[in-house]
Amino acid sequence: LKPFERPAVSRVCTTYANTAAVRYLVEREIRAKAQFEFIYLSTVKSPEAKSDEAVQAFRDAIEKGMLPVIVLSPHAVEGKIRDDWIAWLRVVHHNLPGMPIIDLTSVPLFYSKQMGKTIDLNAKSGQDLVMAGFEAGLLELRARIAFGLATWPVAR
Repeated sequence: LKPFERPAVSRVCTTYANTAAVRYLVEREIRAKAQFEFIYLSTVKSPEAKSDEAVQAFRDAIEKGMLPVIVLSPHAVEGKIRDDWIAWLRVVHHNLPGMPIIDLTSVPLFYSKQMGKTIDLNAKSGQDLVMAGFEAGLLELRARIAFGLATWPVAR
């Protein structure tokens, strides 16, 4: 990005990580020349796509100049669904270690483990806490991109 250039950001897309859906969303945004794509993955149920197939779709996007950003919904806090998402993320992290992931499951987990409170994700107060977690994730992503650009060894 050049100084003061606004990145092209696609709209937020929702999927359960179905491989065909992920590949379609990525290809659509590449055609639209988006530089970032926020893919909101619902964690209400286990991922439908094989993690290695999703990794390939994300790798294709990166190779074509777009940075996909995975955003996990705050629902998979415990049980088998949580375990399935952790396994899925482990494969993504292993194959694409720099892939940005904003994991909103950390919001209810934090309040449960650290504060001893359960938040209601359907209540406005719970949604506000999740949104604050998303904003924190965006701030961290922005800081990491700024650091990467500032330390990149190519003269600008």
